[in-house]
Amino acid sequence: MSTWDGWAELRRFTGDDVDAMVLYPQDEKYLVGEPQLNHYDVTPGPGSVRAAAAAAAAFSAHRFADAYPALATDVTWVVQGSETRHGRDAVRALCEQTLADLAGTRTEFLRFVTIADGDRVAVDTLVRYTDPDGGVTDVASCDVYEFRDGALATITSYFAERPPA
Repeated sequence: MSTWDGWAELRRFTGDDVDAMVLYPQDEKYLVGEPQLNHYDVTPGPGSVRAAAAAAAAFSAHRFADAYPALATDVTWVVQGSETRHGRDAVRALCEQTLADLAGTRTEFLRFVTIADGDRVAVDTLVRYTDPDGGVTDVASCDVYEFRDGALATITSYFAERPPA
């Protein structure tokens, strides 16, 4: 089974004939029975607010990989006081850089509150970062997420460093 962010993305993989099955020689050893090709358009259902809140919470908790599937192709991440990132690849690159910068740092969430309403989610956090040398930094942040058609379209992040409590 595979998922695609739209027909245009699927066509980049299959070519013009989206009903032609694309198989690689190594696929044979993984197939159980005869391969089948079915297309389904998936739209958010009643659980979409819960899914949006889960994706937003994962993102704010630095579990970026859990949130990547929710990112819209044209997602925008506005970090107040910093550079704005446009597009899934640019947002993912910043996420991966953030994880690299935090390598070896202990992250402790002192407050983590998620509020969801329709296509908007806000996550309010207070995070204590302890670097490998024992230095402590507390950061208060609020991330506001806006979803469009079930995909994460805009992230706006506000943050302020605080003296450790």
